[in-house]
Amino acid sequence: METSSERPESRREAIERKNMDDMLLTLEHLFEREESTAKIVLDCLYNMGSENLIYRKVCFRPLRIALRPFAKLSKPVFLFFGLRWFKANCPWLIADWLQSLVEFDGQTNPEDTELQQIQTPELNELPPPDYVLKAERSDREIERLNAQVRLLTSSLVVTVAILGSMLAWLGYELHVTRSLDSDPPIATQDRQQEFPF
Repeated sequence: METSSERPESRREAIERKNMDDMLLTLEHLFEREESTAKIVLDCLYNMGSENLIYRKVCFRPLRIALRPFAKLSKPVFLFFGLRWFKANCPWLIADWLQSLVEFDGQTNPEDTELQQIQTPELNELPPPDYVLKAERSDREIERLNAQVRLLTSSLVVTVAILGSMLAWLGYELHVTRSLDSDPPIATQDRQQEFPF
């Protein structure tokens, strides 16, 4: 039985490879020429992503408002690295996506499907790799830590509110006490002068 490496390349595969190379080259040139368009796209993605991230990860509303300016500070760094990633990866991603739109599953070659069935084991038969188990453990740990951060944040806000109200009350009491001690009432001063004991 011939494997795919031993088979001569068919005319269809040669046409597909040539057209994919042309499409990739065109997309790469497009992103080089239209860098400002890519920056605008990344800017919009960053704005949406930062708002969604702050909204979903931070429950305390005043903290959300405080974090928005910090999210805007990191935008230039994101745009710098994002543009490099965009130029390096988007032509391939777009080309693969466009190719998947024109591939038709019903017209596959029977020899190709036999080779694919022989070479590809069932995913259900394989045990999950270690990195999947580690990722699941990491996700659980992150969720636990997020819950602790929310608890600590709410405790801090309550503590600051209680201490602030106590300090305000103590300041008011001290002010009232000082004002009473420093100025005796006028009527009392007159009586003491008229009737000294």
